[in-house]
Amino acid sequence: MTMGDSFDPVEPTEVTEIVEEELGEIRVLVDRLAELRRHDRDSSHDLQAERNQALARVAEMDSERADLERANDELGSKLVEADEARAEMEVHLANLSGRLQTVADELRAEQEAAASNLELTQVRLGSTRSALDEAHQSVAEELDLVEQVVAVSAESVASMDSAIGAVLNSTVDVDPQESPPARTAATYANAIPPESEPVVGRTAIRLPPQLEGDDYGTARYLVSIPDVVLLIDGDAVSSTGWPGLSEKQRRGVLVTYLNRLTAEVGTAADVVFFGSVTHADDFDVPKTVRVRISDETMALSLLLADIVDGYPEEWPIVVVTDDAEVERAVGARAASRMSSLQLLDVLQDLYEQPSD
Repeated sequence: MTMGDSFDPVEPTEVTEIVEEELGEIRVLVDRLAELRRHDRDSSHDLQAERNQALARVAEMDSERADLERANDELGSKLVEADEARAEMEVHLANLSGRLQTVADELRAEQEAAASNLELTQVRLGSTRSALDEAHQSVAEELDLVEQVVAVSAESVASMDSAIGAVLNSTVDVDPQESPPARTAATYANAIPPESEPVVGRTAIRLPPQLEGDDYGTARYLVSIPDVVLLIDGDAVSSTGWPGLSEKQRRGVLVTYLNRLTAEVGTAADVVFFGSVTHADDFDVPKTVRVRISDETMALSLLLADIVDGYPEEWPIVVVTDDAEVERAVGARAASRMSSLQLLDVLQDLYEQPSD
């Protein structure tokens, strides 16, 4: 439209309609805008809730992670404790294994000793059987001789009376130069010393100067002296050497050891026991070891001193005792003294050596 152009006038009603249409469109836009704002607000609320939930989950995860870290620390501590316990158990098992090995060695040694004792017992039984066979043979020979004598007596009583008279009236010539038979350990053990007054002519055994302070060397020297007699306080020695055995067992073990000593060295052993055993038949007693049983009516010092007095003065005497009264009593009679431990050391050393 240009100036000068004419236009038709608009009616007010048309303007009103146009405005209302425009306002309607504006209201629609406003409503849509309000709806969008409500949607945005709801979306914002949802996002905020999701954010809060996410933060809560993060917090839970942090808590779980802290719990896991604490559990990991506790597990590490328990693993350290388990390692320490395992190390202690390994040490304990090693110690236990060592002790078991020691016990096994001790049992093996005891079995070997028992086997050795059994072998000695079998040897003694064999010797006893041989002695019995010889005794039976000797008795049979004596019976034959008696029968012969009886036969001869029946044939000629007068001849026998004449022979007996000749024997009674005859004398026996003794060569003063003939030396007495050699004394052995069996001679000592089976001899019964006569009761007598204290021997004042006995000479004490003199030890070499180099043995001073050497208990074992002194003991070996004393048992090796020719013709020496060991007078032994048997219960004291056996109780010291084998305290875990019964009285009968330890006495039997001591006698067995002394039998080996007399066989190897030639020493005579005279053992005195006190207590419940009333006779020597309660355990094996070889011929080379003399065993005396006391009923405890006499003090030990007096009993051993009396036995020392009964031996000939030329026989060297060594008394094995730990009793001070006995030591004083036998020392006054020029008898030497040896302790229980000294004798046990000699017996142990001798028993560990292989026998012939």
